[in-house]
Amino acid sequence: MIFPNRIRVVFSFMFFFMSIATFGSGISVDTSTALPESIKNHVQGEIKNHFNFSDKLGQHFLVLTREHKTGTDGKESISIRALQFIMDDTVWKQEWIIKDNIECQSLDISGDFLYNLVSFSDLDTNKIVETSVSYFLICAGGIEPKIVKTIMRQGEVKYAVRGESFIRVDEKTSYGGTFKTDKQLDLVPNFKTHLISVWKKAAGIN
Repeated sequence: MIFPNRIRVVFSFMFFFMSIATFGSGISVDTSTALPESIKNHVQGEIKNHFNFSDKLGQHFLVLTREHKTGTDGKESISIRALQFIMDDTVWKQEWIIKDNIECQSLDISGDFLYNLVSFSDLDTNKIVETSVSYFLICAGGIEPKIVKTIMRQGEVKYAVRGESFIRVDEKTSYGGTFKTDKQLDLVPNFKTHLISVWKKAAGIN
C-alpha cells in the first residue's frame, strides 16, 4: 500500500539495532567468545552479531550477517543470513541457513535482523535448543508496512510467522499488522504461541 501524497518516511526503531537476545531458562548463551576463523571464512557479508551456546548435541555458533550492494544501474539489494554451526569432532560444520533478500531501485530500501529479538529456547524440553530470529525488509516510496518475519529452527525443522508491520497513522487510521503462520505450527501450540508473540513485537504491535 503506497501513499504518494504523504511525506516519504523510512521508519527505523532504535531497538532494531540492540544486541540483547532472549535466552530460555537454563540456556547459557555467550556473545563474547571469539568467532573461529573457519566460520568467518565461510560466511558472506558483514558479520553483525554472533552467539555461542551448547545443548545435548554439542557446541554451536549462530552468526548473523548483512550485505548491502549497489549495482552500476543504481539498483540496490540487501541480503541477510542467519547461519548456525555445530562442532563436529574438531571441525565447525554448518547446520542450517536462513537467508532472504530484497532489491530496490529509485525507492528507499532497508532491511536487517531485529537483534534484540533473537531467542534461544527449549520449549519442548528435549534439551535441543530452538533458535529464533526476526527481521524486516522494505522497498518503499512512502509510508508502507515492512515485511516482517520470525523464523525458528530446530535442526532441519523450520517454523515461520510472516506478515506486515503495524503502522498507526492517527487514532482512527492504521494498517498492516496482519500475519500468517506455517500450518505445521498447529501441531506444536507452544511453538506457535511463542513465535506469534515474538512476531508481534517485531511488527510493532506489542
